[in-house]
Amino acid sequence: MVQNLYDYGLNLENLYGRNTIGNTGVGENSLLFWIDTLCCPAIDGPGKRLAISKLVNVYRGAKHVLVLDVSLTSYSSAPMSLSEKLLRIFTSPWMRRLWTLQEGALASSLYFQFADQAISLIALEKEINSGILFTDMRTRAVCEDMQNELCRLITFINPKRTPLSGGESLVLAHLDQALQNRGVSDPSDEPLCIATLLDLDLKAVLHVEPKTQEQRMRKIWELIDEKYVGIPPGVTFFLGERLESKGWRWAPKSLLDPGGYREINPFV
Repeated sequence: MVQNLYDYGLNLENLYGRNTIGNTGVGENSLLFWIDTLCCPAIDGPGKRLAISKLVNVYRGAKHVLVLDVSLTSYSSAPMSLSEKLLRIFTSPWMRRLWTLQEGALASSLYFQFADQAISLIALEKEINSGILFTDMRTRAVCEDMQNELCRLITFINPKRTPLSGGESLVLAHLDQALQNRGVSDPSDEPLCIATLLDLDLKAVLHVEPKTQEQRMRKIWELIDEKYVGIPPGVTFFLGERLESKGWRWAPKSLLDPGGYREINPFV
């Protein structure tokens, strides 16, 4: 924890002398930051539950969300090609954590900090759509993968432009794909992130007792049933561990898939 705080302090100190996303504070020379490590209690209790319940407002209300990942901040983007920038972002530790998907999904403006500048996700999307990637024979093989990863982020980040519509099956299928290859240190945190991403009643999940993955995921499926008036049939064919509670043994216990491929079929 102490090392994390020290690293964050160095990052923020260095950002003042770099080309970042600009002044986002209320005063002419003010910069206001929210950092989970500093602002969200690590110990479970009323304080942590309150902070988590407010994260939706924090990220949605932020003018910008800036990703600080040492695998990106250690390198200058100036000499990089578009494909190298994308590959570094999409293979960074930030892309492997579930909590960070929530950060990106709620942001109206997402930036990735490199050593020399911060690059916006929307700017990267525009470059991809220009067709630059396909002119490089070395990167054509991974172009589709990079476009898919970008699309998953863009869909969550800007739902008005790319709505999560088409019925509950497509919504859950998209969520399932976005969660693949991500992970959490505490399995009981997964339902909290899912509730935020699907705009479910997060407080209802936070107050479930006992605070286990089993009980929280049961609440998630209850809330999905209420919101969409039913459960998509494709869920029953999901290849993964199921809940053990009586009457809920059809329901997936987790949508995370760190070691393989097992998506919800939206067309069943």
